[in-house]
Amino acid sequence: MSGGTRWFVGLQLILQGSFWVAQWEEYYTRILPHSTSDFFGVTEGVYGLGLLNIMMALVDRESIFLRQMGEFLPRWVADILPPSLSQLDLRYVYVLGWACTATFLVISSVHRVMRHFVSTKVRWSVRLSALSKLLVPLMTGMAPLLLPGEFLRSNARSVSVAMGLVFSIVTKKIIVFSMAKMTYASIQPDV
Repeated sequence: MSGGTRWFVGLQLILQGSFWVAQWEEYYTRILPHSTSDFFGVTEGVYGLGLLNIMMALVDRESIFLRQMGEFLPRWVADILPPSLSQLDLRYVYVLGWACTATFLVISSVHRVMRHFVSTKVRWSVRLSALSKLLVPLMTGMAPLLLPGEFLRSNARSVSVAMGLVFSIVTKKIIVFSMAKMTYASIQPDV
C-alpha cells in the first residue's frame, strides 16, 4: 500500500505525533484530554477499532479493500465526485480517513492549548515557547522525507523503527517532565 514511500513516513508522523501532542496538551493545561467532543473520544475510538477488527475477521478483506469507492456509493453521489475519487480503492479511502481524523485531533489539541492560554491570560512569550516544543516531533517526522526515495524504499522498516524510537523517547520525556512539573526544552540535543 504505502510502505516504503514518503506517504508512509507522513502517516507514521500523524499517528505518533497525535499521541505526542496529547501529552504536550497535558503538559501545558494539566488535563489529559480523552475526547474532542461529547461523541469523539478515546473510548469511542477503542470500541470502533474493536468493532472494525471483528468485522475484518468475518469478511474477505481483499475483496472489499481492493474495490473502488464508487461501487459502494449511491449512483448520484458517485456521479458528482471527480473520477479520481470515485475510482479510489477503499484501502486508500480508509487510510486517508484515518489520517484526516488524526490530523483533526492534533489541530483540536493545539487549539485547546491556545484557548487555555487565552483564558488564563498567559504571556505571548509562553505561547511561543509552547509552540516551539512542537519542533522536535515535527523535525523527527520530516527528517526521513529528506532521504532519497530509493533509500527509503529499500530501508523502510529501519527508517520506521528509528522514527518510532525517537518518538518514543520524546513522548516519554514530555510525560515524565509533565508529571514532575519540570521545564521541557524545545530542542532535545540527545534525540
